[in-house]
Amino acid sequence: MPDSPYIQRIEALQAVLKQNQWDAFLLPHNDVHLNEYLPEHAKLRDFLIGFTGSAGDALVFQDSVCLFADGRYYEQADAEVPLSHVNVSKLGLEGNPSLKELLMILPQGGVVAYDAQTVTVSTLAGLQKATASLALRFVAVDENPISSLFPPTLSTDSLPAWQAVDASVHGRSTSDKLAWLRKALKDASCDGIIVSKLDDIAWFTNTRGRDIPYNPVFHAFLWIDASQALLFADAPDASPSTQKALTVLEENGITLKPYVSIWQDLPKLAQHKTVYWTPSAHSQAILNVLSQEGIRLKDGHNLLQHEKSVKTPEELAGMQEANLRSSVAVIRTLAWLDAQADAGKPVSELDLAHTIEGFYKAEGAVDLSFNTIAGIASNSAVIHYGTPSKDVQASAGDWILLDSGAQYPFGTTDITRTTTFAQTAPTQAHKDAYTHVLKSHMAGASAVFPKGTSGAQIDGICRQPLWQAGYDYGHGTGHGVGCFLNVHEGPNGISKAYTEAMMLHTVNSIEPGYYVPNWGGIRLENLAVVAEASVSLQAGTPPGVWYGFELLNWIPFATHLIEESLLSSAEKSWLAWYHATSLEKITPRLAGKDESALAWLHRVLLNTLS
Repeated sequence: MPDSPYIQRIEALQAVLKQNQWDAFLLPHNDVHLNEYLPEHAKLRDFLIGFTGSAGDALVFQDSVCLFADGRYYEQADAEVPLSHVNVSKLGLEGNPSLKELLMILPQGGVVAYDAQTVTVSTLAGLQKATASLALRFVAVDENPISSLFPPTLSTDSLPAWQAVDASVHGRSTSDKLAWLRKALKDASCDGIIVSKLDDIAWFTNTRGRDIPYNPVFHAFLWIDASQALLFADAPDASPSTQKALTVLEENGITLKPYVSIWQDLPKLAQHKTVYWTPSAHSQAILNVLSQEGIRLKDGHNLLQHEKSVKTPEELAGMQEANLRSSVAVIRTLAWLDAQADAGKPVSELDLAHTIEGFYKAEGAVDLSFNTIAGIASNSAVIHYGTPSKDVQASAGDWILLDSGAQYPFGTTDITRTTTFAQTAPTQAHKDAYTHVLKSHMAGASAVFPKGTSGAQIDGICRQPLWQAGYDYGHGTGHGVGCFLNVHEGPNGISKAYTEAMMLHTVNSIEPGYYVPNWGGIRLENLAVVAEASVSLQAGTPPGVWYGFELLNWIPFATHLIEESLLSSAEKSWLAWYHATSLEKITPRLAGKDESALAWLHRVLLNTLS
């Protein structure tokens, strides 16, 4: 790839390293707000090496580059980066070093440069601790050297109108949240708090924007103390929607200040105060501003994130409605897909993506919640395949993995179904793999567990049917989901990394899978609410509260791919219940709207309900 722009950019950055005598440059996939999905001007890693995944940090040396990719991105990373200049460390596989391990090859006293706006406080502290024996010097740069390499056309974002969300739909007013937060600060013996994460700010202010595609957030910082609440943000326009949002903010005690003034105002606001502080929720740049005499920091968990993740009754009702609507959209898409196959019409990945996006819009969605994943054949094995192609068309028996979601003013959705084109099961191996992923999904969806159980424990419960048969997958089983907010939301989730207890009334995905390069991939995903469960405890079991999951999505699984001989009687009963409930909930929503999709729904469920 001699003419690759990525090779030219890498070599230009490496020249900067040599000129400044830096041994390495740390390049996290972050911006100052620690967003998962970045605005265009902050996609520095993508610009440098060509990798477009939503996670994955890079480390640039004077003569090489290493990208650290988790199991979702093994294939994608190999396909996107110039492998002549970039090594892909596939995290979790033997012989593939982590970032901390690779830093240990640097010389004693080596210099690691970084942009303080893109590195979290907790990350930097962890790297310094891990490399203490080498006495590495971590040096913050005055200006990110990659930014100077960016074409000017990529350095700005469009800023559509803000909107105020109806507090009655979401259950709490901003003034109520303000009173709660001030009490929490007082209880923690703190005087103020600075908030950097955009979804926390959007939730707290009951305001939404569109500064980042698919995420209804806007660029801002938030300062709260006992006497004032300051929102550092620039109103995008003078539209009625924006003006209404500004009025609601003012009525709820929030004062607007220019976005850039946070850097000058924050030290004055925090002077002589104890500031509530979450190291993992702020960039090192914010800490540098607060590292002045007379400012005290007190560590604690992310107050807003925890409060936001527990949905109000109104939000739960909204999430139920949003997911029912999205279930209809997915069913209509699957029915359309089979109709195309029956008619002998071609279907491309792009056709599939456009079709489901049209059905989401017909159900009242205001946006997608992420870029639709529509993978056909071997592309279904690319876990976060986000570039549906008009040139990749389905043949009979090809795997089709459709992972999509939508934003509604009252909820956010994320659903995955896998099928084969023309309802053809190519081999017994296909049916066996699909059925084991389904067994894994059922294990998670039907789990009951005592209060205090962690997401990591649920992850193990879900994987057990796959493990016993020799299958596994390289991503987490589930993530938290916001309410008309980001589709990925902490602190709750289901994976080996989630050690926190599952919290009541949080929404999580359950999405086990199985992927084989050049063969295909399977993922089956529903969203579910953590709810109290009624469990008859046996003698000797300590008394306590038990939880389970209430599903939000009602979409049939691919019945032609289910090998019934692999299912237990309990699994068969669960599947029959799920399909009967899907028929009950979806039939009135399709009747009179899409009779062909309704006929398809009855037809595919006929065998499982007979």
